[in-house]
Parts: sequence; C-alpha cells; structure tokens
Amino acid sequence: MKRSTYFVGLYTNELYTPDEYAAEAGALLMVVQSILQSAAGVRSLTRGADVTKCHTEVEIAQDERGLNASCVVEFESPARVTLDKTKLSALLKSECARLDGKWPRITLSKRAVDSAH
Repeated sequence: MKRSTYFVGLYTNELYTPDEYAAEAGALLMVVQSILQSAAGVRSLTRGADVTKCHTEVEIAQDERGLNASCVVEFESPARVTLDKTKLSALLKSECARLDGKWPRITLSKRAVDSAH
C-alpha cells in the first residue's frame, strides 16, 4: 500500500473576539468534517481513487490572518492518490454557503507532504 499525505490550510480571513471564538471554531471544524468525513466527499476529492484508508488531523487556531484550520490528510491506497484542490475549493465554498454565506473570503492552500511510510 502507498500513502499519500497532504497539508491543507483553510483561511477564513475573519478575526473573532475571545467570546466568539469557540462558536466560530466549532463551525469551521464542522465544515472540514462535512467534507473529509464523507465517503462521497473523499471519492470526489480523489477522483474515485481506490482509497482503503483516510486519516485527517485538524487544528483550528486564530492568527493575524483570522480563524484558520490546518489539516493533514493521509490516504492509503494501492497507488498514489491525488487530492483535487479545485474540487476541494468548490466543496468548501458550498459548505460555507450552507452556513448563511459564512466566510465569503475563505481561501485554501494545499501541498503534498513527503510520507515516511
């Protein structure tokens, strides 16, 4: 089996007060989970690759750019798996739109990470 690992950064470009932070961080986590915990979402993002395992670690934090999610996504498959950034961006914007248009300026970054496995 081969492992394909990606770092995905989501940047809301919105700053929150300490009182707002917990609710907004929870909402961002729900967006990430709705995309990456769904078998259909993973299939779509990997262009139907034969993924046997998908593991995701998410860290939510706020810095000078606003509320952010840092995700490490690891796929296990017989062959290398590609993560479709365009599809991920479309799913992300769709999920944010379902939250009454939350984070209209959200952006993302994606890069492959060398896997030691």
